Amino acid sequence: MNRDWFNQIVRSLGGKDFDGLEPADVFDLMFHLHDPRKSPMVLNPSVDEELIKGVPFYRKSVLFLEAIAEHEPVKLTATGNLPLTMCRMLVAGGVDRNREGPPDDYPIHSELDRSYLHAINTITNLAGLTRKQHGKMTVTKKCRSDLRKGAAIAIYTRLLRTYMIRFSWAYEDCRPGEPLIQSLAGYSIYLVHKYGAESRPTRFYANKFLQAFPHAKRAFAAKQGSLPEEEFWRCYSLRTFERFLCRFGLVEIQRDHEWRPTTETLKRTGLFDDLVKWRRGAAAGGSRVPVARRKWKGLDNVLQFKITLRHARPPIWRRIQVPANYTFWDLHVAIQDAMGWSDSHLHEFVIHSPETGIDARVGIPDDEFSLGPRVLAGWRHRIADWFTPENHAADYAYDFGDGWEHEVRFEGALPRDKATEYPVCLDGARACPPEDVGGVDGYAEFLRAISDPAHDEHDEMLQWVGGEFDPEHFSPEEVSFDDPEDRKQVMLFDF
Repeated sequence: MNRDWFNQIVRSLGGKDFDGLEPADVFDLMFHLHDPRKSPMVLNPSVDEELIKGVPFYRKSVLFLEAIAEHEPVKLTATGNLPLTMCRMLVAGGVDRNREGPPDDYPIHSELDRSYLHAINTITNLAGLTRKQHGKMTVTKKCRSDLRKGAAIAIYTRLLRTYMIRFSWAYEDCRPGEPLIQSLAGYSIYLVHKYGAESRPTRFYANKFLQAFPHAKRAFAAKQGSLPEEEFWRCYSLRTFERFLCRFGLVEIQRDHEWRPTTETLKRTGLFDDLVKWRRGAAAGGSRVPVARRKWKGLDNVLQFKITLRHARPPIWRRIQVPANYTFWDLHVAIQDAMGWSDSHLHEFVIHSPETGIDARVGIPDDEFSLGPRVLAGWRHRIADWFTPENHAADYAYDFGDGWEHEVRFEGALPRDKATEYPVCLDGARACPPEDVGGVDGYAEFLRAISDPAHDEHDEMLQWVGGEFDPEHFSPEEVSFDDPEDRKQVMLFDF
């Protein structure tokens, strides 16, 4: 899908008034909300964490995660739900206490009797904070580290992004599954950003939404005494405000009646103002600058990249040059060899597609097991068709278990030196972490263990890594690059 196609759809469906936003901004809010490089809305990483800790849904999620960590591995039922004893313990601990749910003394026969608890279980699992495997549940290494550090922003933003993108909003009610309400969550956030400083009726926002997207009400049939607009308002208000923005502490809702309100108003909170930022376009008070696209035609050039391992402190990085006719598979092999990885796990690039206007996943396709967008075969796509001065960055993930995330930054095209054999590693800093060490947090713990002879795991870790490990050592002259075609044949044989 590209922006021209989106604009045609918008015009055909009657939408024309986006409250000051251009269609391209709405497109990015709909399809790029999760990508901080392209979304006009970004989350402030320096938000006051005390504001987050005051959000009931966050506190209950942390209570839930701490209980799982304390009792892990938690044996699940045959249907994959929490055992009854764990449910009762969590309810007694206040995890399920909320306005929507039944009284605390209401009988519990299964996790599904407590919809709020079930929602927390589902969302934390989708967010990668817990893992279900072989009928048991544990917290992930990253989650355990964040709980230990009290990293509220890390846990909160993972829950928030997961709820916006991966958790089905129609899952918790029996209303029509109108996808636009969730797909355009970013547009609703924009409306609250624009109008939420004053207390306004939730109907005001529903009408603004329908003004931009009048076809959204088509899924809602008229009922006795109410019009489709009325049914849409009830669903929109429930999903967008009560179960999303209010649940995450971003708006406050006032009602004239707790259970059967005839009027309800909302106002954005201090957390909203501190967390939600706008960086371009009408939402930020400016004008949008179109993105130019250009491809490198000269395949006799070499392309230069800087690869940085995200979240590693001090930084671990490499600078390489590769032939312009390389594919993503070839670039993957060069990254593996330059970094020092063993290429024994899956990998994936995520990069903005110049052709479609949305992110593409490039790696090893697996149609049988892939649950998300289709993965493009890396050996069929040439990097010179994707990397440009305007489209200069990609995400590169390796080992989905440990979760090694890299930034791949394109630094330009240069004439090929005929006396040089490519690819080549020009520069870099610090050793590559050992494979299967447990991600960035596990690597930090590993370094603490090998540097402290009194550490309980000092001898074991040194033996595991071969007797010695210098985290500061790296020499570009020691990098040796394999033939990508040979590596591909080995990979295809294994698969």
